Amino acid sequence: MESLRKQGEIMSQDQSNSNVTPEIVNGAVNNPIQAPPKTPDSYQSSWTASLPDDIRGYAELKGFKDVSSVVEAYRNFEKIRGVPQERLLTLPEKADAPEWGSIYERLGKPAKKEDYKIGGKTGQDTEFSNWAKEVFHGANLSTKQAETISAKWEEFGAAMNEKQTQAFNQKMEQEVLSLKKEWGQAYDQQVQSAKQAVSAFGIDEQTVDKLESVLGHQKLMKMFSEIGSKVGEGEFITGKSGNGFNGVMTPAAAKEKIKMLQADKTWGAKYVAGDADARQEFANLHKMAFGA
Repeated sequence: MESLRKQGEIMSQDQSNSNVTPEIVNGAVNNPIQAPPKTPDSYQSSWTASLPDDIRGYAELKGFKDVSSVVEAYRNFEKIRGVPQERLLTLPEKADAPEWGSIYERLGKPAKKEDYKIGGKTGQDTEFSNWAKEVFHGANLSTKQAETISAKWEEFGAAMNEKQTQAFNQKMEQEVLSLKKEWGQAYDQQVQSAKQAVSAFGIDEQTVDKLESVLGHQKLMKMFSEIGSKVGEGEFITGKSGNGFNGVMTPAAAKEKIKMLQADKTWGAKYVAGDADARQEFANLHKMAFGA
């Protein structure tokens, strides 16, 4: 009994210092030797023991504690990456590396320049479209990029054409007003004279438009009007001239005619004597020169 009592004391003392519960087998206390507790290092080594050396070394270097930590790290990596593996691109280090070709194709570059769909709906001419396709393909643009640039270019061109047309029309209006002021009542007559010149020399409308774009409407009308007056039915004088223009003169021509008549003593004598034709002629010239 004394032996059992001492053995129980020993058991009680060991139990206070150990997590291992002793067993009583056949009336005797069996107190096995306790294995040392596993440390983090020993536990980590245990789950990587079956891994190849290089992978085990990588796992230990990264501090993965168990399989769960590896899976969690990979899941976080996918969240950061954001896309599946097949959608990732590896960019070549050199700008002229041949691998860039396949990358541009994956980004939408067509295999051939002819595959760019531009110049059809936009109405661009074939020469420009062919040139643009060559440039776009050389710049590795995708079909979407090429279509966007082509459409924006046409929008810009249309806006510029509209702006130029508006500017031309405004200038035309100003020059017409200037001609009307300069030619006065003879405006319609001078315009008709210019048209006669164009017709007499067989100048087509396209050529007239080109000359007008270079010279301007005012200069062109003056030039053709002067030519027309020389090839027409004679000098523009009074209503008795029978030249088909009702004797209408420009203010400058009318003033010059008045000076000539005032220097003409014979005409002056008629005017002083009250000659009706002379007085009517002077009145018409004065109206054309200075207005009503």
